[in-house]
Amino acid sequence: MKVSIQNITPVMAAEFLENNKSNRKINKKQLEMIVRSIEADKWRLTHQGVAFYDDGELADGQHRLQAIVKTGRTLKMPVFTGIERDIDTILAIDCGKGRTVIDSASISGINIKPSDISVVKGIEYGYASKAFKKLSHSESCDLCTKYFNELQNINTLFPKSKPFITLAPVKVAVIDSLSSGVSMEVAKKFCDALVSGEYSESIFVNAVRLRSKLISKNYNGGGDRVIAYNMTYNTLIKTQKGEQVKRIIENKLIK
Repeated sequence: MKVSIQNITPVMAAEFLENNKSNRKINKKQLEMIVRSIEADKWRLTHQGVAFYDDGELADGQHRLQAIVKTGRTLKMPVFTGIERDIDTILAIDCGKGRTVIDSASISGINIKPSDISVVKGIEYGYASKAFKKLSHSESCDLCTKYFNELQNINTLFPKSKPFITLAPVKVAVIDSLSSGVSMEVAKKFCDALVSGEYSESIFVNAVRLRSKLISKNYNGGGDRVIAYNMTYNTLIKTQKGEQVKRIIENKLIK
């Protein structure tokens, strides 16, 4: 096996892809993520590149090559040739445990929790779509930096997690309600009642009614996320106005 560092042009990438005979199907979200990384000048030379079996067929790197073609950019990366084409070698490619964004951030000295990633995605993209785009580690860290103050606020309001309640869409709704005029004091009392089920001021029965709704099912998937968001945002807005909630509104936002 040999390796060399090469500047791979779009023309070269297209030629390499002609030898892509038996790889898995292209993952659209993975490809879009790499394209965004290249276009944002976040691509860096690492040990990861493209590889070919000893018969000339592409063994690894099809998403990187497709991204080069799509962006029209030339990228420097390692090119491995002469990889033995036997069952054990094929099974060994890409079988290691990939780093998560949490792993990469920790190695870089950045403190990020998995829940932080879910929250900043919700802030940035909302819940109109049932599925978020796949983000690179760099994009995830950039969002956490962008919404650093919002994460501090929500981690103050929800210092501990609570199943069915401290969902990302609930947290995002609280953050957005603060931007819409809900005071931090009201938000704190509301969140305390939401988590504990107890309150000392009658208006915060609203939070307990929302709590009952949230724990009735898991709202943390697909289209249910927007319902959890709407219910939380609407209930907090009414609470700030001093209005008791008789019915939890799911399908539209109160402004």
